[in-house]
Amino acid sequence: MTFNKHCATWAGWILGMLLLGLCQACSQLELDTADGGGQSNEGKCQVRVMARGADSQADLYPLQVYAFSPSSKLIAQQLMTGEGQNISLQLPKDAESTLVVVSANTDIYNLPSAPTLQSAITLKAPVLPADATDKARLSAKGYATSQPLQMGSAVVKPATSQATVSIQLNYKMASASISLAGLPASCTDASVSIASPAQSIDLSGELSGSATSCIPLRNDNGVWTSGEVYLFPTQGEQTTFTIAINNAGSESFSAVNYLAPLRAGTPYTLNGNYTDNAWSLSGSVTPSEWDDPVNLAFDFSPDSSVTLGEGGGSGGDNPSGGDSDDLYEVDYLPVAPCVWNGFLVIDVGTEDNDQTCDALLMSIADFGSVASALHASRGDEAADIALGYTENGLTGWLIPTKEDALSLRTKYLDYYEDMEDMLAEGQADPLWLTDEKNNNVRYLCEDATKTYSFKEGSSYNGVKDAGATVTTYHLRLVKHIRLRLR
Repeated sequence: MTFNKHCATWAGWILGMLLLGLCQACSQLELDTADGGGQSNEGKCQVRVMARGADSQADLYPLQVYAFSPSSKLIAQQLMTGEGQNISLQLPKDAESTLVVVSANTDIYNLPSAPTLQSAITLKAPVLPADATDKARLSAKGYATSQPLQMGSAVVKPATSQATVSIQLNYKMASASISLAGLPASCTDASVSIASPAQSIDLSGELSGSATSCIPLRNDNGVWTSGEVYLFPTQGEQTTFTIAINNAGSESFSAVNYLAPLRAGTPYTLNGNYTDNAWSLSGSVTPSEWDDPVNLAFDFSPDSSVTLGEGGGSGGDNPSGGDSDDLYEVDYLPVAPCVWNGFLVIDVGTEDNDQTCDALLMSIADFGSVASALHASRGDEAADIALGYTENGLTGWLIPTKEDALSLRTKYLDYYEDMEDMLAEGQADPLWLTDEKNNNVRYLCEDATKTYSFKEGSSYNGVKDAGATVTTYHLRLVKHIRLRLR
């Protein structure tokens, strides 16, 4: 699935197979005898590595080459800073070695200093000016970048004193290109959040971690666009895109749920047009040569949710997103408090002859050191946390209303042991009553303008105004869904 208004031309992005010759004479690296059995030079093989980029137009350098023993121990390493150099490693003869070639700009990526095959490569947060906004700092931690990572590997077992191996590099990231047209002239900023890209990839190619990529858009002659950005493949069975528009101080959100992950080596585009206060959106996927094309088209309005299947159709029984009418068809209605499908169910209310119920979910994550909406410089902090939060593929989580907050408090005090069991079973963060200094912990609610507490006692019952300078509030998000028996 994707975002973008300018359908970027991707031909040759993945198809480029042009051999990049890497010339002669390079320093040799000695074999680590601890893993090489103390062999002499006669037991070593001079292995020349030819690297081919995924794109003939892309700059491969700097190019890092690693060689690992079967036990994942580093036995050789070489850094190539430009063309005109040759990759030549000394490896054990008649023994298997794993070669890994990485094309990554070290100003953008963190490469391991003492690598094994399980060492992770991560994205660096860009350096921002001292006066950068909080939203810019949030975006900077969003696990998206302007240059893609390429990797390739091969297992070799040289049988002669000299050998040559050719390694094809492939992109290990997905690409997204986003543009939105027709936004009001009073729009001050726009962004798109992509849920659940991986946070890192190790040298064996395994992805790990999960985050949210917050991609800011820039106004280019009336069209808000991201340009081409790159992120690690998304985790899970679906991908959620959340569009945030700030129009004259009023923020609106729209969620698009794509029932498939974003895959490495695939460019995704999303084109949006805002007319008559409603969204008309279209998107397409331009896949690499080994994938079948996927075309998506959909309409949505502000503060709504759209679910799309991988083939472009609408979703199945379990929609997810920012709509309070999310409906799940289930085989039984849960009894709160409990863990249901990995979610923390705090309260339910039955209707329609016990066939349907409204359910209140509480987030597994508990956020600390959060400022209220009244804070002079961090007033958007709680709202940004809610916007970027995804749990088990479900988006559209909210700061609790006053009523939600009182429901959470009442349920916790009335069913303390059940609530604690639920938190443990769901592997959730605890609910805090006091901090390490035994001070009362207050949670944000009502658009982060008021607070409440889980501590027992009449003095803690009420919902109180939040302070404008306090930055130690906690935040627990909620989600309203409907459950209906099949």
